[in-house]
Amino acid sequence: MNDPPDAVRPLTEQTSLVADGQQQALTKRRETDAHTALVRGLAEYLRPLQYDWFDGSVAAFVELHEDWPANEQRAAFPGGVVREDPGGAGGGYASAPIGGGGSFDFEDGTGVQVTSQLSLPIVVEMWCANKEERIRTAALLEDALYPHTWMAGVRLLLPHYFGLHATYLARTISYVDTPEDAQRGYFRLLASVVGDVPVARLLGARPRLIVRHELRTTGTGAEVIG
Repeated sequence: MNDPPDAVRPLTEQTSLVADGQQQALTKRRETDAHTALVRGLAEYLRPLQYDWFDGSVAAFVELHEDWPANEQRAAFPGGVVREDPGGAGGGYASAPIGGGGSFDFEDGTGVQVTSQLSLPIVVEMWCANKEERIRTAALLEDALYPHTWMAGVRLLLPHYFGLHATYLARTISYVDTPEDAQRGYFRLLASVVGDVPVARLLGARPRLIVRHELRTTGTGAEVIG
C-alpha cells in the first residue's frame, strides 16, 4: 500500500522534534521499513519550515519530495528531494543498537523488539532560481539541522515507525555549479546528512486463523472433510 500524499497526511501524524529529556513512547504503528522511515522523517520535518530573512522576506521550501517525482514536472523554486545517498560514507547496520536493545511490551501480549541500529547516508538536493535564493535555502538548512542547544544534529520522533527517535547529523552543505545548470536557469545545493534509527519489529502478532470445511455428499449421507 502506498503512503497517502504528503499534503493529506494528518498533522498529528507528522514527524516532530524531540525535546531534551523526552523519552520514547513506543507504539505498534509501523508504516515503513527503517530505511524509508529515516528519509520520510527528515522530509516531513523540513517541509513546513520557514526562515525570517533580515530584509523581511521569508525563506521556505516550495516543494520537497521524499523521492524523485514519478513524472516530469515543472520545477518550483526552491524545491528538491530528500533521498538516500548511495555514495555516502558511514551507512550500514550495527548489531548493537545505540542505547542497547530490549523490548517494549503492550497489554495485549504483543511487543516491539529493538534488534539493531541503521545508519543511512541521506542527501537533501535543492534547486534554486538564483544565487540569493540558494543562500537563503542554505541558511534555512543550517538552522534546521542544528536546532538543539543540548546536542549536535537534530533528533526527531518518527510516528510512522513505532514512535522511535531518529538522530540526523549534517556533514556538509555544498553548492553545485555546472554550465548545464546555468543554461537551465537554476542553482543547486546539496546537504549531506547521516541518519540513525533503531531497527525494530513487532512481536506477538498472530495471523487470523480461517477454518474451512468441505461438505461432500455420499450415498449414505454427508461427510465433512477438514
